[in-house]
Amino acid sequence: MTQQLLRLQAQGVALARRMAEGGRALQIDVVRQQQQQDQLRATVPAFKARQSRALYRLAVLAGHPPEQFDATLAGCQASLQMTAPLPVGDGAGLLGRRPDVRAAERRLAAATAQIGVETAALYPTVQLGASLGSTGALKDFASPLTQRYSAGPVIAWHLNQSVPRARIAAAGAEAKAELARFDGVVLRALEETEAALTVYTRDLDRQSELEAGLAHARKLAAAAHQMQADGRSNAVATLAADRAVTVAEQSLAASRSQINRDQIGVFLALGGGWQP
Repeated sequence: MTQQLLRLQAQGVALARRMAEGGRALQIDVVRQQQQQDQLRATVPAFKARQSRALYRLAVLAGHPPEQFDATLAGCQASLQMTAPLPVGDGAGLLGRRPDVRAAERRLAAATAQIGVETAALYPTVQLGASLGSTGALKDFASPLTQRYSAGPVIAWHLNQSVPRARIAAAGAEAKAELARFDGVVLRALEETEAALTVYTRDLDRQSELEAGLAHARKLAAAAHQMQADGRSNAVATLAADRAVTVAEQSLAASRSQINRDQIGVFLALGGGWQP
């Protein structure tokens, strides 16, 4: 879009010079057209720098050095298009996919499970045991007459109950802390999701208005060309109308790029990876 604007602006400069030479325009008109062209040229390096940063970032994400980016991506001329609509319905299930929510949930589960582990220490420990011995005169040691066997339960009880109870209290406090952290993570996830969806919706509305503006600009450009062909207008007005169309197209392209970023934001806010 910027290159197209530059071409139109160059045509405007050339036309202004011819008109000034023929006495149909002032030199200040030539200077004004040249100044607009210089402003447009000044925007090109910034766009090229953004493109290079994006290519370097993609190369690093793919596990390559920045300079080893895919050169075919530099020729991309179209915005990204989603292959599936954004999911609707079970918001809790979608939020549950977020890594931070899953991690907070697991920490909470571990903290509550620790209470059960510590509570088990309050109960007595029952074990089955057996003993083997010999009772009788020394001369009959280890003979069938003196051998004895016994088997039965061996019960062990923690006499100091304060220790396991203190551990239970500590585990309960940790569980409450993890519950508070879990609530905070979920609330933050809700905030990010609401913000991402709101921005996405508003940018869609803006894109609709830009599309309508582009349609009107094209109608005006067509009318300007027809008026020039009929001799009722000059080339300056036609160039201005064409420039307005290109500016509208540039604004719409920037809006579509922002829509792509909004969709990525919603995808990340909902945890991504959803299935139909």
